[in-house]
Amino acid sequence: MTGYFGQLLYIIRNCKEALKMLRNTNSELVLEWTTPVISGNENELGKLNRILQDYLIIRVANLFDRDTRAISFENTELKNNANYKSIKKEEIIKYIIDQRCNFVAHWNKKRGNFIDTAKILDSDLDNILCDLEKLL
Repeated sequence: MTGYFGQLLYIIRNCKEALKMLRNTNSELVLEWTTPVISGNENELGKLNRILQDYLIIRVANLFDRDTRAISFENTELKNNANYKSIKKEEIIKYIIDQRCNFVAHWNKKRGNFIDTAKILDSDLDNILCDLEKLL
């Protein structure tokens, strides 16, 4: 697959990999926090956790962005697809878009809500990404 749809597919696959990496990194980080003897890796793991989390939020949110400069389903005929419309209404997608707009890509001083990594990891985002991939 090449062209615009190929780029969407590439982004989705990167998001799937980032989600897998975030899950592993976050597990290691939680283990560091709950272990009586700290190895000193928690700062590095924390940074990596945040990098992966931010990447995932920005890239997933961009898949639903209406800005014509974004590589997005919204800029294709698939925006009218019933399955796509259903995916766009998923709570985790709305949460990710909100976090990108208020905490990751921009800062809303009135909100100050930090990202709940567990909410992302406990969600159905894996399957949602697979469903987006199937649309292509």
